[in-house]
Amino acid sequence: MRRNLLTFGLIAALLTSYACVRKDGSGGGGGSETGNIIVGLYGDLSGQTSSFGQSTRNGAQMAVEEINAAGGINGRQVKLLVEEIGRASCRERV
Repeated sequence: MRRNLLTFGLIAALLTSYACVRKDGSGGGGGSETGNIIVGLYGDLSGQTSSFGQSTRNGAQMAVEEINAAGGINGRQVKLLVEEIGRASCRERV
């Protein structure tokens, strides 16, 4: 069972990465080639599962700080944008 899940995950990752490649061979994204690179994080920062969301946010922030301290990505700084799932938004969807 684990092997099947791992295989499925690898296939999904490959298909996703293939979908992000432009026909001219450069990476996708469609954003400008200058300015900050914005990375989004959507997690549960309060409530019963907040410890996981806060740990994820802290880990992502540490990674952003390390990347920026090393000069960024191709000279561009990374900015982390954090959004909380929140219980109100979950109730609105139901």
